[in-house]
Amino acid sequence: MKVLLHSRRLPFALMAALVCAIIVSSSTTSCAAFVANCPQLVFYSTISRHHPLSMAQDSNSNDNNDDNNSKDTSNENNKDNKRITKRNDTVTISTSWLVSKARLEHHHTQQLLRRPPLKLPYTTSQKWIQHNFSIKTKEEFEQLVMDGDIKNVYISKRPEEYYGRRGEWISWEHYLLGSVVEDGEGGVNRRNGTESLLKWQ
Repeated sequence: MKVLLHSRRLPFALMAALVCAIIVSSSTTSCAAFVANCPQLVFYSTISRHHPLSMAQDSNSNDNNDDNNSKDTSNENNKDNKRITKRNDTVTISTSWLVSKARLEHHHTQQLLRRPPLKLPYTTSQKWIQHNFSIKTKEEFEQLVMDGDIKNVYISKRPEEYYGRRGEWISWEHYLLGSVVEDGEGGVNRRNGTESLLKWQ
């Protein structure tokens, strides 16, 4: 019996069952006397708490708890990382869209600046000048431009230069006093030289 009690290879439950069987079988010996005669049992119960197997089980349970906690923490970190990634993707898309928009606006502005100004055709501009102003010379036209009286943005302030590039310019006399032909329902109206025969309605 002492050999069995001293043995550390037996499980603690088996040792407890063996002790209980011994206590029940010994009717003449009291429990106190049995414990007094077998101090190794108390020593074994103390040792069994620090047995490598029980310590390994405790460490395994602690490791499992740590693993579960680490898994939960890693899952939360992964979720947070995914959220941060989505936010970063959204910020990147918004930023790239704004950059593309600014680039297109700048390109459009540069095209407008490089584009030659769009003015009325020569004949239409000639009609408008002769209808709104009674001027006969280039100097009078330039004075109107300096005074800001020609407020129509589609009338060239430098008609000789503008229509000259287009191959439509004839002369100042023709532009200010020359003939104006208008085809319409009322037939053909003409204005020749300094005679004002065309009435604009």
